[in-house]
Amino acid sequence: MVTEMHNKFKSKEKGAALLTVLVALLLISLMTLELQYTSLIERKLAYNDLNHLQAYYLAKSGAHIGLLRLTLLGKAMRDNNLKAYSKYFPDLWRLPFPPFPPDQADLAKVSLKEKSEQESLLDETRISAGKMTHSISSESSKINLNLLDNPTAPASCPNFFDTPKDMVTYLGHRLVTQIDLLFRESEDPTGEFGNVRPDMIICNIMDWIHPGQSSFGASNKDSWYETQNPPYKAKRARMFTVDELKLVKDITPALFLKLKPIVTVFSENGKTDIDQLTQRRELKTLFRDFTDRDLEFIYNHFQSQLAGSWGNVQTFTNFMSANFSRFMTNYPASLHNEFFTVGSRAFIIKSRGELKKSGSTIQSTITLAVALTTGAGANSALNLDPAQCNADPDLFFHLVLQKCFAKPTTKQECDELFPGAISFKETTTEYVCTPNGNVSPPVKRNKPTAGQEVAPRGLKIYSWVES
Repeated sequence: MVTEMHNKFKSKEKGAALLTVLVALLLISLMTLELQYTSLIERKLAYNDLNHLQAYYLAKSGAHIGLLRLTLLGKAMRDNNLKAYSKYFPDLWRLPFPPFPPDQADLAKVSLKEKSEQESLLDETRISAGKMTHSISSESSKINLNLLDNPTAPASCPNFFDTPKDMVTYLGHRLVTQIDLLFRESEDPTGEFGNVRPDMIICNIMDWIHPGQSSFGASNKDSWYETQNPPYKAKRARMFTVDELKLVKDITPALFLKLKPIVTVFSENGKTDIDQLTQRRELKTLFRDFTDRDLEFIYNHFQSQLAGSWGNVQTFTNFMSANFSRFMTNYPASLHNEFFTVGSRAFIIKSRGELKKSGSTIQSTITLAVALTTGAGANSALNLDPAQCNADPDLFFHLVLQKCFAKPTTKQECDELFPGAISFKETTTEYVCTPNGNVSPPVKRNKPTAGQEVAPRGLKIYSWVES
């Protein structure tokens, strides 16, 4: 009997041991499965990050190609030997850029030699997957809100923009004209845009960007903003994006949506590219009494007689004065070159990188706002020694920064190069930037001859947005 009990005990002991082993094996299996699952997830996330990184650098490559095209445009505009080909300059930025690398189906359509050359080029780019493309659009026919900053308040905001006499009143006049057209076209202007005068809206924009306490549209520029929920104050500085316009008093959502396509905060000098304005049939923003028939007449002449470019400002104004005498009443001949230009100098670059993986498409986009500049800010030095720099009449060697810069042609450029108390004035023959103290003697730059413009010297990036 003792032997029988002993055998039963040993049998139970073996069973318990076997159960322990099975449980251990089950736990190990579960741990292994969990480890494999975790590794799979981490691998998936790593590949996902890698795919997004590849798409980003494809988009970044497209953005840099866009910048290169605009740099070439600026160089062509500076080269006197290329002036005869100026009508082709828009092709440097306007022509669409096809997706790169091209699809294999497209390569199959070319000759064997061309296919071999394309494949060799693709090997050099080291792009193993995905593609990039970009587009460039002009901002130069739009109204720059940031240039509505007036140093002194007008005696009366109503009627302040009736007759353009400087850049502020010119841009204000265009914007008032555009808003007035919107009011006329609306079936319910009060319900859609509010009970407000167009010129008062412009004065509210001036209040928003102008530093200090002086007000153009009201006795206290902050009183309306402080009643909002939550309350805030006028910015008193330049707008960074057009979307800031939604914060300005009397800018209703409906009015903002109408104005957004025609305004900008990214151009340099505010001049209107009349080629773009004519091409888009938007000349009515210059003169509200142009009829549709007038606009069609101008557009047909522009396309059929001038091949889609005015060539220069004088050709445009001569045509307008010959056919629309009332246009010259609003825009005196002495101010034509101050307000108008031929050829774009402000642009938006939109670049996209695209990667197709496992049936899904991964995209990365980069949007840049850039402008060709006539001068150069403190971050736009030219790589020239003092002798080379001073040999060019449009350049000067900065004694404090010990770098070469283009001589400023605007107060903003003057402020960037010489922070602090300075003065800037523009005469009929030159631009004069006078630093405070003994930092530097006055920097003077001759104005171009009548009908000409200052050639661009740099490329300024206003905004770089990634998504």
